Amino acid sequence: MPIDECKFVTVPHYDELSVKNIFPKFHGDSEVMQYLQDEYPKNRYPDRTYFFTILNTVHPEYVRDMIVHANNARYAPFGQAKELDTVVVNEEWLEKLKKLPFYSSKCNLICNHIRI
Repeated sequence: MPIDECKFVTVPHYDELSVKNIFPKFHGDSEVMQYLQDEYPKNRYPDRTYFFTILNTVHPEYVRDMIVHANNARYAPFGQAKELDTVVVNEEWLEKLKKLPFYSSKCNLICNHIRI
């Protein structure tokens, strides 16, 4: 394939977008595999830039959707990453918690020689 026909792409370095995770899905795809080696040594994969350039040239919609999905999962205000960091408290418990004194756990670890 001539280089001017290649559609270069920059793929974020996320674990879910690693060549190790994506390559097995396309191992049987003849359109992609015609530009890659037939076999790779155990636990070895094609070069990341080359692999994603070929994949973006052959299946541009898939690569675009894959990157958008990964970014939304990480950075969307209500994405999966935010759901894991969110604590939901009902009004009754919120009022009880507000009545209790709050001491930061980090304050106990700070060495402060000014305290008496």
